[in-house]
Amino acid sequence: AESLAATAAARAAAVEAGAEKRLRKAEAAERRLEADLEAVREFQRNKAREVTEIKTEREEARKDVERALAEQTNAREALARLETSRLELKTEERNARSRSDFAIEKARREAKDAEVRELKAVAAEAAAEKKIQAAKAIRDEADRSARAAAEAARKAERDADEARARVAEAARAT
Repeated sequence: AESLAATAAARAAAVEAGAEKRLRKAEAAERRLEADLEAVREFQRNKAREVTEIKTEREEARKDVERALAEQTNAREALARLETSRLELKTEERNARSRSDFAIEKARREAKDAEVRELKAVAAEAAAEKKIQAAKAIRDEADRSARAAAEAARKAERDADEARARVAEAARAT
């Protein structure tokens, strides 16, 4: 019985030694698992931080896009205003040219009319000695008309030059 008890004690000691060995392995495995669990938690914290950073960057990028779109819209509106101004100036130039051409043509007609009146005055002077004073008055009137017509023609040319200068200025400003 003693040998049975010694065998049982030896077996119990071997089982206990095996159990202790397995316990140490289990404890080491538990420590490794806890370390792995902490690593996983750290990884999750890092991922959460990265996700937050990415969301922040995405929001900033969206805001940048919105700002860029607003700037682009403002630029397009400014360009449209400039184009409208340019077209208005072109229209103003055409109108000024038209008025200038009309004034020049009117001045030419008046000058021609003045020439005709002057010719009539000269013919009347040659035809009738008695009407010399009347003919002189007509000729003086014709001279004044010619000067006024020439002045009107010069004024029309100045107006046309000013309109061209404004258009050129506007074109440079664009």
